[in-house]
Formats: sequence, C-alpha cells, structure tokens
Amino acid sequence: MNLSLLKDARTRSFLAYAAIQFLATMDPYFRKHLPLELFHLIMAVITLVVIGCAYYLLKHSFIDAQSKAPLSRTAIIRLATITGLMSEVLTFALFFLQAKFGAKFGYAIHAVPTIAVAIMIAAFFAWMWTAPDKAGFVVTGVCLLYAAVMLLTIYSFPLAEKRSDMLPLIDNALDNLLNGKLPYEVYHMQSGKIPLTYLPGMWLPHLPLSALGLDARMTQMFCNIFSALLIYHAFKQRALWFTILLITAWLLNPWLQYRHEIYLGPYILATSATLYFIARDRFTAATLAFGYSAITYQFSWILAPVFCMYIFNTQGLRSALRTLIIFGVIGIIGFGPFLVWNRAGFMNGVFGHWENAFVAPAVNLTFWLSKIIPHTWFQIIQLIVLGACYVFAWLNMKSKPGFARWMAFTLASFILFNRLIWHYFFFPVCLYFVYGMLMSTAEKSLSTQTDESDRHEKSYLT
Repeated sequence: MNLSLLKDARTRSFLAYAAIQFLATMDPYFRKHLPLELFHLIMAVITLVVIGCAYYLLKHSFIDAQSKAPLSRTAIIRLATITGLMSEVLTFALFFLQAKFGAKFGYAIHAVPTIAVAIMIAAFFAWMWTAPDKAGFVVTGVCLLYAAVMLLTIYSFPLAEKRSDMLPLIDNALDNLLNGKLPYEVYHMQSGKIPLTYLPGMWLPHLPLSALGLDARMTQMFCNIFSALLIYHAFKQRALWFTILLITAWLLNPWLQYRHEIYLGPYILATSATLYFIARDRFTAATLAFGYSAITYQFSWILAPVFCMYIFNTQGLRSALRTLIIFGVIGIIGFGPFLVWNRAGFMNGVFGHWENAFVAPAVNLTFWLSKIIPHTWFQIIQLIVLGACYVFAWLNMKSKPGFARWMAFTLASFILFNRLIWHYFFFPVCLYFVYGMLMSTAEKSLSTQTDESDRHEKSYLT
C-alpha cells in the first residue's frame, strides 16, 4: 500500500470509517489507571477525531467522486487482509488480557483450541493475501473466523455476573418466563438488585437457545453473522470487493469480539435487516424490520422520525401514514402483554433504573459539559440537538446513502450528549456508516453503468 491509494474516494472513506470504528467502539481499559480528569481529557481529543471523521463521511459521497486511482480488486482484498489480520492480532491480545484480569471469574487459556484458532487465522489470511476471486469463500471464511473466536471465548471464559450482568440478567428473565413468572421484576444478582431493563425484542430472541441450555452468547454470535451476510447479499452485485472489505472490518472489530458478553445482537440484526430492505427498495419489509428494532432498543425511538421522513420523501404521505400504523401495531404486540402483565415492573425496568445515571467512560461530550451546566439540562440539550438533526436530515436526505448517513449522524449526536454512554452504544452507528458507504458505491456503480450504456447507444445510433 502507498499514499497514492488515498486518491481513491473509497480508500479515504474507509480509513475515516476505520478510525471511527476503532476509537468510538474502544473499551478504554486504561481509564482504571488514570486520574478522572486526565482520562476524560484524552477522551475529549479522541471524541474530536471521531466527530471529524464522521463529518467527512456525512459530507462526502462516492456518487459524484471521480477517483484518480481507483483501487483494483487485488488492492482491495489485500487491504481487507491487512485490516482483518490486524484486528485479529489485537483481538488475541485482548483475549490474553481478559484471561489475566478475569482469572478470578474462572477465565482460563486452553492451549490446544487457542493454538488451533490462531493457526486457522494465519492460514486464512495467508490465503486471502493471494487475492482469490472467490468472493463467497472469502465472506464465508471471515464469518467462520468470527465464529471460531467467539466459540473459543465461550469455551475459555464463562459468563460471570461480576464481569458483566447483562446476559445473566437476560437468562434470569427467560427462566422466569419459561416458569410462568413475571420477567419484568427485580433480580437478586451478585452485582446487586437489578430490574430487567431491556425491551422484549432484545431478550426474547435468546429464548430458543436458552431453552436448549446453550450459552446466551451463541445468540449474539448468530445475530452478528446474519447481519454481515445481509450486508453481503445487499451489495454483492454492485460493490462486491468493497463490501468484503467493510464486512471484514465490521465483523472482525476487535472490540466487538472483546465484549463477547454484551446483548446488542438482536438489535444489530434488526438494524441490518432494515438497511438491507431499504437498499433493495422493499419499504414495507424495511418498516417491519425497523418497527421490530423499536421494540428491541430505545435508540430506534430516536431514529423513528428520520425513518418516517425518508419514507415520506420517497414514497409519499400515504406510505408514511401506513408506516406509523405499522409501528403502532408492532408496539402494541411487543409491549402490550408485558404492560398488562406487570406495568409497574416494566416501567421501572425500562425507564426508571437508569433515570438518574451519569456514566460516560467512552467517547462523549457530556463530561466536560457537566462542568458548565447542571445534569438536569442535558435532556433539553439533547432535544435541541435532535431537533437540529431532524431539520438537516429533512433538508439534505435525498437518497439511500443520505438516509443511512443521517441515521448514523443522528444516533451518534444523541449518544454523545447522553448521560449514560457505554462504548458499545456505537456499534449500531458503525453499521449505519457501513451501509451508507456501500449504498454510495452501489449508486455510483449503477450511474457508471448507465452512462456507459448511454454512450454505447449513441455510438450505435451514429
């Protein structure tokens, strides 16, 4: 690779995205070894870098870009190889770090499976460096590598409530449901008394594997793999090798593999399905998928106005009204039974538990802002920021890539001003950026093909 590759618009956008993904989704383990103010000073610099890269992706599209040195297939696949290998090296470093600090939780390194996975990774990327033209094999290999690392992690690191109570809390809720008890209640766990804080669409997908006695992380693994496959099938016809590059970067994100015990898989899959259907102009299916995401995670409540704006702008008022009706029906089906069963428990878990929290050990704008204004003003600031995002989205969201980018920008803006920010909140933001870049590349490909067809027709007629 050399600096001349930066003349390619896709390379520049990929590097901007890679910086966002690495920095925004990073779990800053070093915070435990620094004074609070110094840690947040470092995070403020990182936040500015992330905002700059996000602004670049928001403003620059590949649709009209005339790359002076477009990347060849070989260059793209080798960039993907370097990206994937670096990601897995860091993943393994974090794997050993986890084993060290998690020994008290029963974490342990098992030599044979660990070496076997390391050999698999080395062999795959050695093959990938040869720039094979079998795209399906490459994508399958990336998914299998991710699965292998996840299965190694599940085998080596048992779920430990004191490390993370998220999936154990979901397991407890499922046990209650299977035994005919209230899922939305307060659970006595090693980390304290905790209510079920997740929406039904987040924890119910874990039911099949939980009923079989399998580890809840298996559900996360399958959701992320299916999300990657949706990306591949959405864009393999018009942006094949760039799609593989972004799938490699997104799925093998070391922080995604490091945080093996988080719960976001169902929401990630619902988001990927929404964007997949938007990319294929299947708006009713996209509405159903986004509606499901809204009973999965509260982030979709923030994004619903942007989604409705896009439907209104592209499909008209009738489709927008139908979208609202579908959202209402999905909400009644998803929330209704639990509100009837135990309204107080549902409201306490979903809305009450984090109501007064102020935790931001990640990319954020809230820590230093809290030095100037009271915490109680933050929601007002969020409303102003969201209002501005909605207005700009309405004025500037003219295409599928614009839709994906404005969804990413709106969600990121909300998170940055939130009083509760965990690094994994940015995983969905990255997914929106991935789809936005691929939608841009696909539209540029279609435009190029159309121009060539027009030139060929004119040449034939003359």
